[in-house]
Amino acid sequence: MKRRLNRYATLLIAIIGLCTTTRAVVWQWAVDTGVKKHGKAFLWVPPECRQVRGLIVGQQVILEKAVFEDPQIRAVAAQQDLAILFIVPGAIAYDDFGPDGRGEATYLRIVSELAEVSGYAEIATAPFLTIGHSGGALPAWRLAYWKPERCFGVIGLHAAPIDPPSHDPQARLEGVPLLVISGQYESWSKDAARSIEHHWRWCRGDILALRSRWDRALASVLVQPGAGHFNWDDDLARYVALFIRKAAQMRLPNDGSSALREIPLASGWLSDHTLVSPGRYPPAPYRTYAGDRGLAFWHLDEELAKVNEVYGSRDHGKKLQLVSFVEDGEPLEPAWIQNIAFSPVEGDGMTVRVEGGFVKETPAVFAVESGMRPLSHADGPVCFRLIGGWSGGGEQLGPNIFRIKFDRFMYARRRPGSLMIMAWHPGDERYGYAEQSCSINFPYEIREGVPQLITFASIPDQPVGAGPIALNASADSGLPVEFFVVKGPAVIREGQLELTGIPPRTNLPVEVTVAACQWGRTVAPLVQSAAFVERSFRVGTAAEMD
Repeated sequence: MKRRLNRYATLLIAIIGLCTTTRAVVWQWAVDTGVKKHGKAFLWVPPECRQVRGLIVGQQVILEKAVFEDPQIRAVAAQQDLAILFIVPGAIAYDDFGPDGRGEATYLRIVSELAEVSGYAEIATAPFLTIGHSGGALPAWRLAYWKPERCFGVIGLHAAPIDPPSHDPQARLEGVPLLVISGQYESWSKDAARSIEHHWRWCRGDILALRSRWDRALASVLVQPGAGHFNWDDDLARYVALFIRKAAQMRLPNDGSSALREIPLASGWLSDHTLVSPGRYPPAPYRTYAGDRGLAFWHLDEELAKVNEVYGSRDHGKKLQLVSFVEDGEPLEPAWIQNIAFSPVEGDGMTVRVEGGFVKETPAVFAVESGMRPLSHADGPVCFRLIGGWSGGGEQLGPNIFRIKFDRFMYARRRPGSLMIMAWHPGDERYGYAEQSCSINFPYEIREGVPQLITFASIPDQPVGAGPIALNASADSGLPVEFFVVKGPAVIREGQLELTGIPPRTNLPVEVTVAACQWGRTVAPLVQSAAFVERSFRVGTAAEMD
């Protein structure tokens, strides 16, 4: 017992250390997409990158921001000279890659404009790997179907595989590495006959069907034990980064040529389709796999195959435990996503505190027979982490304390926001991992109360390598003004603007845009949201990069 308590003390210390440190993330360029007059496509190029070998591409649904700003994803992108293109909100609809060419035109315009403004001309024609969460997987797969010869990978995050488009039903992703990720418990249905584990089994069936229909279906499924529809954590980031690295190494050319390298089917490894339990046949090279190759998943190499099996079956044989958010002293009913009313607890009217507990009876959707069964659980507290939200905009200040924080993505979407929070427990030797997502919705702007205006002083142009820049802004309400970087090689730290490293082939001068905001107050005295005020300036001259 003492060892377990020490384990959770260490866990809490780590959480407190992580959540009280705000990670500043850079996006050096952005271009307008034309969506709702404020949508943008953001571009990040690794600071030391001299030649972009490929693009990681996605559109914001919920988890994409967490994926593209994850340190492990950024690290593998830098290692492989991959840029990241993030479109917020989505500018390419589900079926835009059809005969009318709308999706093609939108994508080509975005990458061409970013190639020109950044100085990295190859971005306009770079190979791409697509990532999409939930419904975002549809345009991610359709982009790949549009140009499979230009695609070095597809990752469907908590989404089933997508069939070829109706206008081209014979389209195939032959030779493109495909990864489908599902939580174990994604299927929250009112249909009593549908298992809570329906989704991952659906994914399994569809990928095995693709492998039977296509000659070179380089496809696999990863199941996250105990997870639902909104999970992104360090373990998953590690696996996705591994997949991206190996896909880039095996598919992208090293000589600067445009043609992607073919990956022979026989070069991969296979693993059994059991996914959440140990395989009946051990992972093995394609030619020597002991089971039915048509009922196995294909992996880029031995490491991915073995990690996949260990990952999916790590909680096999453990007891079920479930966590929940608590509101007004009572645990909420377990759900696909729970909802809590926005009730600020601090004087700024922007900070909330959440509570969690363990579910005491098995929900009907989990039960194998009718009736509710008592549930027990592992020792230790329920933990919390920020997921993000439909419009982003939040920070974690303590183990269970969260605050609204505007950022470039919420600014680009301009929709009602939400703090999306995950309650979770790691499990132990007897109990599996458990999680429950929750949304706390809040308005994009407050329209009741006293109006206010922001005054924001202009920022002079700066040389490359300039020191911290003071930001001078005030609201006539007297409330504190906050800042975020919209675009440019810069971050906000302790109220000051700090310039970051500039990729070596950047077109100078490069523009930096900073926005000042004051959300107002939802508690007395009520104050309306102030209009955002932007200030832009330029960094560097061409001579500084020579």
